[in-house]
Amino acid sequence: MLRRLSGRAHLVHTAFYLRTPKDLVEEVHTARVRFRPLSEEEIAWYVDSGEGLDKAGGYGAQGLGMALLEGVEGDFYTVVGLPVARIFALLWERGFRP
Repeated sequence: MLRRLSGRAHLVHTAFYLRTPKDLVEEVHTARVRFRPLSEEEIAWYVDSGEGLDKAGGYGAQGLGMALLEGVEGDFYTVVGLPVARIFALLWERGFRP
């Protein structure tokens, strides 16, 4: 997977469904992730770390995997798995407070 991502960009989609007593919201958020070109040694280092084993794309942008990336266009938290700011805003608008 990391060899295929090396030097390329890909899209990450995260969807959520929020239901409150008054309404429901369904949204899909997309971010573009750019990998830098990776050497075989870098790929082996990351694979040996074990970090990517439980990740859908084989890497964790929030951990060691950030060293593999050139950049993220869009909400970083969409890549991690949940667009937190958007969900917080939706809850706030509906009167929910932490």
